[in-house]
Amino acid sequence: MVSIDLEKWKRLSELGNRDKTKKAFECISVLGVEAVLIKGWVNSRFYDTDHVRTYTDVDIAISPSSDEYTKSIIRKTNYPGIIIDLHIGLRHLDKLSWSELFKRSYITELDGTPIRILADEDNLRITSVHWLIDGGINKEKLWDIYYLVKNRRASFDWETCLNSNGPVRRTWVNAAIATARDFLELDVSALPKEIRNFRLPKWYLRTLEKEWKRGPYSRRILSAVVMRPKLFAEQIYRRFPPNPIAATIEVEAPIDESWRPPVQLRSLLNKVGPFAKGVWRRMGENRGY
Repeated sequence: MVSIDLEKWKRLSELGNRDKTKKAFECISVLGVEAVLIKGWVNSRFYDTDHVRTYTDVDIAISPSSDEYTKSIIRKTNYPGIIIDLHIGLRHLDKLSWSELFKRSYITELDGTPIRILADEDNLRITSVHWLIDGGINKEKLWDIYYLVKNRRASFDWETCLNSNGPVRRTWVNAAIATARDFLELDVSALPKEIRNFRLPKWYLRTLEKEWKRGPYSRRILSAVVMRPKLFAEQIYRRFPPNPIAATIEVEAPIDESWRPPVQLRSLLNKVGPFAKGVWRRMGENRGY
């Protein structure tokens, strides 16, 4: 049996991902599109040299005002081994408008190729929200938050990071960083007092314990798998009752000590309509309507 050096494999994979990211951004730049690279390589830049961040696709965000032809061309970008995850704006991740986020973004280089990325303050906030949206199920991705904080620039502006989205989302960022503090031993001694003293609610800790024990899973659109009983049952098993952290983010509630069942119920009710419409649409497609 051939033994595999996992760390060596990760580093080779990282080199490949860097090349894919570079070429994907070059392809989009040719179109003259105002694009911003998010996640992936952007966050891996902050990791310590002895810790390799793995990723598979290239996440690129473009303006919501982009025309349908441009969106279609990007989605069809065909470069061997490159999977582009196209984001139309970032409204589900942040309250700032695209123009505000773009104005605060800046250009860096990836092996000589100019790459536009979010301002570090916006990136930490959005990375935190993205991790929470999934209910905190992937402990490995918590390292993004750890390193974004640990290896931040000396000029990092905490007020800009915490205050740009209002008091509710401020609790989200505090909670995400506090999670890295409590579980990954992130040093927060030089951080704002509210982060140093932020106490993670018991329901939040119970949720993490439960989800980390079960591990990450591939989330599917329920209406798309409703006719596949086994897969549908697996998805329902992982989603019911609703993950309290994910539900909190979905209904725009603060992360605090308050009771979560009402929040989970609101989240569940929000999904009934879209699920019913999705099932009806797919039934129509199967009937040839």
